[in-house]
Amino acid sequence: MRLSRAALVGVLVLAPVAVLIVLAWPRAEDIQLRSAYAQVEASRVPVKTLGWIAPRAARAELGSDGYTLQVSDPDLGEVVISGCRQCPDQSGADDVRWTESDVTYAVRTTAEPGQVLSRIVPLAVAREQLTGRRADTPLLYLVYLPALVAFAGWGVWTLLVRPAVR
Repeated sequence: MRLSRAALVGVLVLAPVAVLIVLAWPRAEDIQLRSAYAQVEASRVPVKTLGWIAPRAARAELGSDGYTLQVSDPDLGEVVISGCRQCPDQSGADDVRWTESDVTYAVRTTAEPGQVLSRIVPLAVAREQLTGRRADTPLLYLVYLPALVAFAGWGVWTLLVRPAVR
């Protein structure tokens, strides 16, 4: 009888942990965005991109004087961010432009420009928001996950094995 209770405890503890891992695993969209981020990382200008997004698709182009990053977001629609150093003015009438140091950035979007501009962050910040800090994964799997499994196991074991109090 003890073996079946132990098996039940194992299932009740490990099944939710497995579900959490599956839910947290990177989606295909994340992989496409990571690939675009890796491509624009080689740009000669500091890269600005969107933070706090869950994109459907991303595409990057790298030029000798800058970059263009196109992101499709469910909330913001199509957003194109470009940055270039000493480039000619090629922006459209609807583009929002600004200059930092000697780099000119432009944003073209189907959404309200204010919503998009408030989410513009450096590439390193956007990547951290997408993947987490370097210490997050070891901390999760070496500290939080064992603590969660131990606590859940203790709770389930206590409920199943502990005799009823009279």
